[in-house]
This record gives sequence, structure tokens and C-alpha cells, in this order.
Amino acid sequence: MLVAGLKRLAQLVGVVLALALVTAVLGALLLHVPFRRSLSVTCYGLGAFFLVSGFFHGVRPAIRVEEDSGVMSMFGLLLTSGKLRTASMDERYEALSSSALFVGVALLLILIGGLVDPVHHLF
Repeated sequence: MLVAGLKRLAQLVGVVLALALVTAVLGALLLHVPFRRSLSVTCYGLGAFFLVSGFFHGVRPAIRVEEDSGVMSMFGLLLTSGKLRTASMDERYEALSSSALFVGVALLLILIGGLVDPVHHLF
């Protein structure tokens, strides 16, 4: 089970890094900047996005909607007319685990951005 989880984590990180790489190539070509600088700025930006997403995903209130009637958003249902209930312990654990995943990927992206950044001469 641990190996399967690490495999899924590696796939997730690979997809995020591939997205960062494609975005960095397009940014370097369109903005006429060096590729390493474009890659580092892209990693910083994606890292910041994942960090903020992880924060807001983790601080959701312990209230959930009983019925699925409402407008879906990244952080649950908005503008709902369903009954409210308290979240179960499994739902709270899932929210904290997802938040930790977002923050972990964010820190990895920021670290990669710092290593690749030509301004700091680390790599």
C-alpha cells in the first residue's frame, strides 16, 4: 500500500513538473527570457498557487452539506440550499491530508525553482 501511494505521488509530481516545463518553454519563447529563468519563475508561481490552495483546503470549516444541490467549487459546495451537518472524522482527516499534499508539492516546486534559478547560481 505504501509503494502504491508513493507511485501515485511520483505520478502527480511528474504531471505537475511536466505542466511547469511546458509553461516555462512557452513563457521563454513568448517573453524572450532565458529558459532557466522562465522555469524558475513558473515553479515559484505554481508553488505559490499550491501553497495557497493547500491553506484554504485545510482551513475549511467542519460543516458539510447533506444534499448535493448547489454550485460546485474547488473547496466544496457554494450557494447551497441543502441541509448542513458536521463533518465526520474521516472527512476532516481527508481535508488535512489533501492540504498536506498541496503544501508538500508546493514546497517541492519552490525548492526546484530555487535550484534552477540562474540568479542564485545553486545549480
